[in-house]
Amino acid sequence: MKKYFIIFSILIFLTACATEPLIKQTTSGFPEGVFRNTSLDEASSKIIQGCSNNQFSVDILNANQIICSKVPTGKDAVIAQLLVGGDVLSPPLLKIKFILFKDNKDVKVIANQWIESQSTFGRINKVPLDANHHKNAIQKFLFSLGAE
Repeated sequence: MKKYFIIFSILIFLTACATEPLIKQTTSGFPEGVFRNTSLDEASSKIIQGCSNNQFSVDILNANQIICSKVPTGKDAVIAQLLVGGDVLSPPLLKIKFILFKDNKDVKVIANQWIESQSTFGRINKVPLDANHHKNAIQKFLFSLGAE
């Protein structure tokens, strides 16, 4: 009975997520933003500050890639645990990867997110978060930083 309740809950969650329209259609299919008349360093700083202000830890892979991550809490933690499965060694992490590149005087940013955890045998489990409401959350985040 418990198994059916969990499956039913996930189906309701996924159905509810699929009905939200995207706030911005992009060519890549991922959330995108453009920082006008900005250097790569300035755009990176905005993203790093935005992530830090939202209690994310920041990993700078190189000048063009930033990963922000944090452990979900509350109902998000329960959903994350259900998404990655039960055989996990570490708590699930919400990760967002920002790819930045110069486009003339502007900087374009493309982002994607996923839930990640490590199993007891060391395998990394990744579940993409590509529902419209997830994409919209990242798009709103980029808008809040000044991206168009």
